[in-house]
Amino acid sequence: HHPKFDLDEKALPLGAAILSYTAIKFLRNPLE
Repeated sequence: HHPKFDLDEKALPLGAAILSYTAIKFLRNPLE
């Protein structure tokens, strides 16, 4: 990684949860 690239690992579970929730919601109701 670039030295100035700093990933906040504390945010990863929240980001994964939001992504998963959005994907599941879309797959259940793709036209909404």
